[in-house]
Amino acid sequence: MTGASPAGVDYYDAAAVRFAGGATGSVSGAATLPKGRPVQIDLRIFGDEGMLLLDIERERLELRRRDGRDEVIALNPGDGAYECESPLRVFVDICRGRPVENPADGTVGARAIAVLDAMYRSAKSGRPETA
Repeated sequence: MTGASPAGVDYYDAAAVRFAGGATGSVSGAATLPKGRPVQIDLRIFGDEGMLLLDIERERLELRRRDGRDEVIALNPGDGAYECESPLRVFVDICRGRPVENPADGTVGARAIAVLDAMYRSAKSGRPETA
C-alpha cells in the first residue's frame, strides 16, 4: 500500500514481503516525520532462536533468545544518529568517477529496487506482485 502527496511523492508505504527462502517480512516507512526529529529505524527480526531488535531513535539494541541467553548491547548517546546525506554523496562521487569507499555493491541496491517496484505494482494492481 502506498500513500502519496498531491505532487505524487511517497508519504507512506507498507508492504508484506515473502522472500525466496520462505521468510515473511513487513516493511513500512513514512516521510512525514516532524522537523527536528531524528531519523527513525526500527528493525525487528524474528527467527527460530529468538529476536533481534534495533531502534536507532532510542539507541537500543537487544537480542532476545528463546533459551533465555538474552543480550542487551549498550549504546552511547549519539550511536543512533544517521546523517542521511552521506549515501547520496557517495553515489554522486561514484557517478563522477571519484575514488570513494563504497561499502555496498550493486546487488543490495538492485534487490531493494526490485522489491520497491513490486510494491508499487501491487499498490496499483491491488494484488500480490513478484519482485
